[in-house]
Amino acid sequence: ALAALGPREAIEPRLRRELGLPLGDVEEAVAEACGEIDCATLERIADANRRWGTATGLARAERIAAWLGCDRLGRATGLADLHDLFWKKTGDLRAVEARLQATEADYAALAASVGERCAAALAVRRGIAIAALVAAAWRAGQSFARAYADAKRATGVVDFDDLIRGVVRLLQLPGIGDWVRYKLDRRIDHILVDEAQDTNPQQWAIVASLAAEFFAGEGAGPRNRTI
Repeated sequence: ALAALGPREAIEPRLRRELGLPLGDVEEAVAEACGEIDCATLERIADANRRWGTATGLARAERIAAWLGCDRLGRATGLADLHDLFWKKTGDLRAVEARLQATEADYAALAASVGERCAAALAVRRGIAIAALVAAAWRAGQSFARAYADAKRATGVVDFDDLIRGVVRLLQLPGIGDWVRYKLDRRIDHILVDEAQDTNPQQWAIVASLAAEFFAGEGAGPRNRTI
């Protein structure tokens, strides 16, 4: 498990790649995603709200204008505010007011298009945050596992999982494994697996190895063998 995780510093980049997330600075990545938001469409939405002329519409137009007036990183910082113009907290798109729709026949489609782009850009930030959190947990687990393994080596002890892995390696070792299975086969007539629902593939590998020759040459002797 330690080897599979790789170097500590490579864990988070690896997670980002697996999740299809960009590497590098978070806000720079969000700013890049903001570049997918069509500014011309936003201008049409703002203009429709101005022509609507209500306090809600004018405030909405001002918020859009403020976002458009920012530089790349400023747009990344203000993305959540822009997102809220199109989405409810429930995750549904905001309904379009009838009179607003009358000022721009395509308003619902325009708002949905920009809203989807905003959501996609915000998803980059959330995804990177999740990757960072999971990577931190993996690094903590990696440190614990390494300390635990060092402590076992220092005191010359093994745990239950070590015993299972050791037996599997022994039974599958070319040459030696065959001899061990042969010696055990002469002494085992019955295999009973208790709490079978809690077993794992490695434990079943042990059972399979022990039982591999159970019924070979059946009838050659009086033994009644069972699993």
